[in-house]
Amino acid sequence: MLLSATDSELVLGEAEITASVPAQRCTPAARQTLRLRANDVVEWSSGVAKSTFQRARTGAAVVPAALLGTWNQVPLGGVAPPEPDRWVNRLTVSQGPVGAPLVRVEQSYPRTDSNGDNTSENVHCTATALVAAAGPLLVVGPQTRDPDSWDPDCVEDGSTNLRIVRYQGKDRLLVYGMSADGEPGEYQRG
Repeated sequence: MLLSATDSELVLGEAEITASVPAQRCTPAARQTLRLRANDVVEWSSGVAKSTFQRARTGAAVVPAALLGTWNQVPLGGVAPPEPDRWVNRLTVSQGPVGAPLVRVEQSYPRTDSNGDNTSENVHCTATALVAAAGPLLVVGPQTRDPDSWDPDCVEDGSTNLRIVRYQGKDRLLVYGMSADGEPGEYQRG
């Protein structure tokens, strides 16, 4: 519900949650304020929480060309796991508009038994993620499972950020989770 409005500020109250990923995890904010800080910058606040938003790219082709293509995860520490052909962690980034499912995530790894030992079966997980914003970072998520390639043992990933860095003269794709903890996943062109 709109509480007040000026040329540079909107104050909203009594928010309603219409969708939550994962389900039932969001709680509505009692009061939210949006302030225009510059032509392309808006500040959002609710209580002590605050965030700044920049206008996202728009159009039919928002993904930077350097991100396009298929990327395979680099083994942790540069050491390949045993039976490396059984371990797949791949991202394919396509071109399109914000809001479209442009990032395909494919994972495959050995199923483990109750002792934690690898079995002869593999777990296969495939999902597609929406592009939420494009700029120096590509913000993607949430993911939608591919019903034909989603094992019950798969673990869902949330939203992530993708960006390119140069390492030893080659492009590397870094995949950051939305939490502040953890190192990014590192991918190379596949």
